Amino acid sequence: MEKTLKEQPKHLDENLTICKRSEIKLDGILEINYSNESSISAKLHDTNIIILGNNLHVQKIDTENGILIANGNIETIKYGKTQNFFKRMFK
Repeated sequence: MEKTLKEQPKHLDENLTICKRSEIKLDGILEINYSNESSISAKLHDTNIIILGNNLHVQKIDTENGILIANGNIETIKYGKTQNFFKRMFK
């Protein structure tokens, strides 16, 4: 029997850059969970990241290369599990 290795994403390295609390660049994303004007949630290799603020707008999403660029008033950055939609709704 031949074993095949699961191909690992090229963008496992995670880098976070914030410029003047109004622009954020994140390398290492696998996908966007959700996005609106007050929060952006993205899946990383081993966790999730949630960006909270006001007037947040995603400028660029490139999941092929693992890049997210957004701007707005960035207030909080959290790492961890994303809550289920229904848990957030009925909280």
